[in-house]
Amino acid sequence: MPEVYELTGRISATKVLTLVINLAVVLYLLFAKRLFGIRGGGRAEAAERAHDTGWGALERVFTGHAHPPAAPGASGGARP
Repeated sequence: MPEVYELTGRISATKVLTLVINLAVVLYLLFAKRLFGIRGGGRAEAAERAHDTGWGALERVFTGHAHPPAAPGASGGARP
């Protein structure tokens, strides 16, 4: 990271703030986008997407019933 190299010369508040902001952005991307398997990775994202799409999702919206997401690989049929 160029910010770390810059801090080896002279340290200033702007350089430290830039480093902190960049680290915060990297952490956000790791957690929000589930990179490298963090928070379940792609399987968890696919299960969440499957839970939020289709007829089951529409039924939950209009009836007010909330069901937990189905396990990955489970059929997405209607729930009782």
